[in-house]
Amino acid sequence: MLEKRREVRIPVENLPECLKNVVITTGFFQEHTAVTVDASNSGMGFFIEGMGDNVLYNGQNLTLKVLPFNYKLKSRVTYAKEVGDDKIRFGVCFNKEKDLDKYHELLELEIYK
Repeated sequence: MLEKRREVRIPVENLPECLKNVVITTGFFQEHTAVTVDASNSGMGFFIEGMGDNVLYNGQNLTLKVLPFNYKLKSRVTYAKEVGDDKIRFGVCFNKEKDLDKYHELLELEIYK
């Protein structure tokens, strides 16, 4: 099978704890917890359950909230597909330089690894 990924993946076990689960915001007061399944230098992949009518789609803008810092990173959905009953696998990339810089800063955290 041909590898489509542009960048090397960072295994979840190598991520700081603060990036292993994030809160996504899909609208006003619509927050859901997503579980990280992989990461790269420009984005992250997740599983999420129980979104109901809040379907994710390619090109959608999402805000990721990283706890306990309460950092808010703006991202764009690069893919989304249903992988089970009410379960979605999706990926995001960070387009704006400030969000990408903040993400890189979080990747380097040693205290939460």
